[in-house]
Amino acid sequence: VPCRIFFCAEHAGACSPGMPPKLPNAVPVIPSKPKPKPVQKPKKVVEEEAPQLTRKEIEELQLKATEERRLAQLDLYEEDRKSKAANPVPLEEAVTLVENPSTKQPIKKPDIDKFWVQDVNFLVYLPSDDVRLAPDGLDVQERLDAMIMLDQQLRTLLCMRLGAFWSQVLFDDSVMVMLDSYLRFAPRFFDARPEGAAEMGDDEDLLARRVSRRMFQVWYRLSQAKENLHEFFSQERFGEFLQRANAFTVCRVLDLCAIYSESCRVRLQIMLASVFQHHPTLSKELEKAAPTIAGQLWKGYGALSQWCFARGFIEEAEAVEGAPEPQGDGTDMFAFVVDTCLVLKAAMCALPAAQRLAIASGVAKKSKRRVGDVLVALHSLAAEGLAALDAAVAEGMAVPEETRESLVRTARSALMALGEWLMASFGPEAGPAAFDALDVWMQESVTVQGEHLYRRGLENLLVAWQKSGLVEGERLGYTAEVAGLTLWGGKVPEVAPPPPPPPAAGPKTASAPAQPKLDPQEKTEKVAEVISILGTAYGSEDFVGRLLERNRGDVAVTVDALLSGPVFDDAEGPSGSGDPAPVVGELLMPKAQRGHEELSREDKAATLAQVARMKNDAARDAEDAARLQYDDEYDDTYDVVAPPVTTGAQADDESDIEVEVDTNGYDDDAGDDGPGWGGGY
Repeated sequence: VPCRIFFCAEHAGACSPGMPPKLPNAVPVIPSKPKPKPVQKPKKVVEEEAPQLTRKEIEELQLKATEERRLAQLDLYEEDRKSKAANPVPLEEAVTLVENPSTKQPIKKPDIDKFWVQDVNFLVYLPSDDVRLAPDGLDVQERLDAMIMLDQQLRTLLCMRLGAFWSQVLFDDSVMVMLDSYLRFAPRFFDARPEGAAEMGDDEDLLARRVSRRMFQVWYRLSQAKENLHEFFSQERFGEFLQRANAFTVCRVLDLCAIYSESCRVRLQIMLASVFQHHPTLSKELEKAAPTIAGQLWKGYGALSQWCFARGFIEEAEAVEGAPEPQGDGTDMFAFVVDTCLVLKAAMCALPAAQRLAIASGVAKKSKRRVGDVLVALHSLAAEGLAALDAAVAEGMAVPEETRESLVRTARSALMALGEWLMASFGPEAGPAAFDALDVWMQESVTVQGEHLYRRGLENLLVAWQKSGLVEGERLGYTAEVAGLTLWGGKVPEVAPPPPPPPAAGPKTASAPAQPKLDPQEKTEKVAEVISILGTAYGSEDFVGRLLERNRGDVAVTVDALLSGPVFDDAEGPSGSGDPAPVVGELLMPKAQRGHEELSREDKAATLAQVARMKNDAARDAEDAARLQYDDEYDDTYDVVAPPVTTGAQADDESDIEVEVDTNGYDDDAGDDGPGWGGGY
């Protein structure tokens, strides 16, 4: 028991109630912590090696990416094209989205910019390029190749869009050099075939005609401010571009008249009317040049006077200061006089009324002689020379045939120019006082009378005054009698009543006879075409539409009537309703009110003959078109999707082009004496 007590006393402090006592040398038990659950490591994914692409597959992927970028850019170009079409702006303000040649990124470029210039290097037309010349000393094949290349270059220029076309003209000097060289050396309508002229083959003939036609198309395109609904210049700034290009000068205008006035007269009149409307400086230059033209013509008269005096044709020569002395047989002198007269005639046929009057009013500075007075003197001098030649032949003397032909050409060309000068100076367009001036001129210039003046313009002038209704019949008959003309059978002519003054705006009380109606869509298109050519200065769209219906939808006849016909009143009424006042003018009057005489039998026969000639020309053109087709219309391929545009020369797949007929030219309104296409071939 004591031991137990001792044991308990020894271990009393270590024991506690309810727990077993500690035994000696016992190892304490430490509770162990729970082992954490093992973390599962992610399994390593064994990456599969990418398959090795071949070079061909890599190139295909690159091409695919490039094509996707190109299609995206084309979408941008298409959106830009649609935006420009929906909201057209003038070319001087328009910009186009194109591809930068260096970075291949889209950039915006103005429509008139050096960016659009192509490296064409236009050829120069030389005198040796005249296909009428004999092949002596000339390489015919080389000349033909040069003409084919020139034709291709002109086609390239015409197929450009209007902005690119004007950029080429403004920033490529070779364009104007080429155009100017053709105007200088191309045959005129009055040029005689040179001695020993070669008989042109079909290829050369058609090629020469096509080049001349394309030249006119380029000049015509230069004169128009608007080409379509999406490409146009503003009317206010188009004149600036004409002056900047310096395309139309007095000399070039006269050359255009000399080449194309007989074959493309209507379109030439439209072209020159637009040029002088937008280029007022040119009118002032023409007025300054008129005295110079008269002075040069007077010097030619002085040289001819000396030539006739040296051969005993006249008793006394006219002393003209500065007149050159004729050399040899006077071939150069006759050529100068004849060419000057016929260029004057052509200019007064094609120029607008104001410019015709400026040319006709030219007075030589030193002699103070008008153009008409010089023409009368030239005709009288040539007539005296011919009379002297006839007298020499009657006496049995030998007379050179070339001399007679030269004098005949001089007299004829002077009369042709005189007829146009009379119409320009004393026609109804010059005002009522012009007829009084005509009476004075007739009393002073009595040397050109009778049959010659009858055939060369005075008859047409008096008939024009008769139709105008501004001069009494007695005065017309007296003037015809003084001139020795047998107009109206020696009776007093019936004068058409003068046009009535425009009635006040208000409700219409009477209507003209019903005219055949045009299809509305066709009428709208043709009205837009006429307005694009002449603008709105000649009448509103409603007025032009009614005039088109009167002319059965013929645009050319309508434009010609607006340019050369009477002045129409197209003002709107004060009510502001928009309805134009009734038109005053002979073309839109009912037939019973026109005051025209019925056509004579001779006039009807001449009209029918002219219609027959026109039908023959149309049949010939259709035959040529069926034989050799040539598409010369504007290439609108790039109008659908605007592709990336790059500068520099373009590849031409038509290097071996054949000589073909182009039936899209300006030969449908040829004059009675013209070849139907322009030039003197």
